[in-house]
Amino acid sequence: MKPIYLEKTLGIDLREESVALALLGKQFRSVNSLASHFFEVDRLQDDKPETEKKFLDEINRFLINCGENPDQILITLPRNYFTLKSFDLPAPNRKAVKSMIEFELERHCATDHENLYYDFKTFPRSEKMFRVVLVAINKEIADYYITLFQRISLKLSSISVSSIVNLETLSEYNDFEDSIAIL
Repeated sequence: MKPIYLEKTLGIDLREESVALALLGKQFRSVNSLASHFFEVDRLQDDKPETEKKFLDEINRFLINCGENPDQILITLPRNYFTLKSFDLPAPNRKAVKSMIEFELERHCATDHENLYYDFKTFPRSEKMFRVVLVAINKEIADYYITLFQRISLKLSSISVSSIVNLETLSEYNDFEDSIAIL
């Protein structure tokens, strides 16, 4: 009997000169690795249409070979595209931290917060002190990848840096199974 998956997610890990693809299927109590693929590619964003075409063709071929249409598409971009900061912030509660983040962006990022997409995680350090892990990317870079994937009719669910993805995975899972390790 063919397994039933509640959701299928395509993870795309972009590095400077390579790409790793992983298709995961979520069942009631597990996540399974359905397929994976690795290929080399020249640096994107260098105005080389042939590089973009090769990149998109490889992803299309992978999806056609899998015969799957993923529900979510998550990509991680190279670390050098992001500003990643960790700092302590005094605040009475997490809600207050959220309202202070835009001011912290101006302190920690080289550009105005209106030109950035950003996300953060907070961890309590003491009663009124929080550790903040902040990640930000220039909108121009993120928009390039959003537009690139739209050319093959893929709508991205998430763009992140692998450090944040790993942090989220570690905080959600206490024990790791082989099927989760692919993340």
